[in-house]
This record gives sequence, C-alpha cells and structure tokens, in this order.
Amino acid sequence: MMRMALTCLIVLLLAACFKYPVHQGNVIKPEELVQVRMGDSRYYVERVLGTPVLEDVLHPRRATYIEDRVDDKEDKVYRHRVEIEYNDADVVISIEREGFDDGEASR
Repeated sequence: MMRMALTCLIVLLLAACFKYPVHQGNVIKPEELVQVRMGDSRYYVERVLGTPVLEDVLHPRRATYIEDRVDDKEDKVYRHRVEIEYNDADVVISIEREGFDDGEASR
C-alpha cells in the first residue's frame, strides 16, 4: 500500500513539472484564412474559420477572431487577430489582419 502511494506521489510530482503550451482563443491557420475573401457570406466564413471568439452586441456586423499562444520552448507569445466586417446582407466588406508575417495569410 505504501509503495502504491509513493508511486502515485512521484507520478504526480513529475507531471507537475511538464508544461503544456498555453493556447487561447481561435486557432487561426493561414491556409484557412486565405480562403476568406471580400464578398463571402458570413456562413462561409464561419464554416472556414469557426465561430468568432468575440461578437460585440454594439457592433453586430463585426466578428473578431483572436489567437493567443504561449510557446515556452521559444519563450515567445504569438498573437494573431482577424477582424471581419459584414454588410446588412451578411457579406464580407472588410478584413483586417494583425500579427501575421509578411505573406502569411494574405492573397
């Protein structure tokens, strides 16, 4: 019984030492983002990118996708933000991208 308790304690202590990368928000993949273009429907955009992390009640025609990822191995924080505006017919009229490298996620 004592050996079992000691084994469980050691396993728990070792598991506490391992860090998983922290990922919050949407997963924004550049290969999916380039599929979204002006004139696309809201349905199509949400099918490609998923549900936006932020839909503001005061700005119902705007959808915001945010990705925050902490990589402890490289000691970096990655932040990507995509804001899409729709007209009254739920068609994309503007796409704003932030935090992507040059050429990444652009047409």
